[in-house]
Amino acid sequence: MKSKLTTVRTTICVLALALAVTLCAAFAACGEEDGDANTPVAVTGVTLNVTETSLEEGGSMTLSATVTPADAADKTVTWSTSNDKVAAVDGGKVTAVAAGKATITAKAGDKTATCVVTVFAGEDVADSFEELKAAVSSAEAEDVIAVAGNITVTEEVKLDKAVTLKGIYGNKLTVSGNISVFDMTSGGATIDGLTIEKTDKTSVDGLVRMGNGAVMTNCTITGRYEFGDNEVVRGFSHIAGSSITVTDNTFVSLRQPGYVEGAGVISGNYVDITRGFVVTENTTAEIVDNSFGENAVDIAIVENNTENNFTGRTARISADNNNCYVENPPDDEICRDGETVEHKDFA
Repeated sequence: MKSKLTTVRTTICVLALALAVTLCAAFAACGEEDGDANTPVAVTGVTLNVTETSLEEGGSMTLSATVTPADAADKTVTWSTSNDKVAAVDGGKVTAVAAGKATITAKAGDKTATCVVTVFAGEDVADSFEELKAAVSSAEAEDVIAVAGNITVTEEVKLDKAVTLKGIYGNKLTVSGNISVFDMTSGGATIDGLTIEKTDKTSVDGLVRMGNGAVMTNCTITGRYEFGDNEVVRGFSHIAGSSITVTDNTFVSLRQPGYVEGAGVISGNYVDITRGFVVTENTTAEIVDNSFGENAVDIAIVENNTENNFTGRTARISADNNNCYVENPPDDEICRDGETVEHKDFA
């Protein structure tokens, strides 16, 4: 009897011990889960609204930083400059001190983002139309001309040498009537970061006329076009057979962002409220990675009585660009995102 009682007690002790171990493990697991739930969410990235800009001495602009994820525990951003004698920063506000270059860094957690700031001396900046013409006239190849302020363009400016016009933050060139802003048909000039605004609906073949070696990048070109207007206002025109570069620009409210009739690269541009790029059949330009808003047609192919190199490219070019609608009447092809679609009427 005693042996049986001992056995029962032993069994009870073993069961109690097992239960205790199980409960401890359960409590430990709960503790771990609670600990995971209470672990602060770490910053995984930080981005800036601008990654490269230009300022005139004494000028300023404000950078804004976006920290991800949105529920990061500590989204505090600290700012620093690589050279406070060129550009200072305080809470994201960048102030140009003296000519040169500086890198502004935003840091959140252990993640960083940067913006390169180029500061131009006041005497090197054109902030009137007369100063712009004089600077272009006296410039030599490879010179950089900074353009600032609000400038009214009253006649076409001929850029027939390999100079660069660099837009200072906040610049704007306005034009009206049948006037092109720049003649870049020869010389291989570059315009970078300029804002050009057509203030009326008067037709103009190209606000920027481009030829061999011409470059347009980081520019914003806007007009007054509304769907149904007959006036033809193009952001740029392209001399047949020449090679041009048009990258990372914004074209809004123009009859056409550009007329493409040769070689080169048309890439990274955003186009909205237009009747789309006009591209001739014999165009060999690389047209990729462009994005489109609400356009009548994003890219329209036209005949030009030459050898047709576009056959078979309609689907590919619509796939190579973002949400792109290509209408190719000469080959009876209509594609969107690489697929054949039904006809879309021009607005």
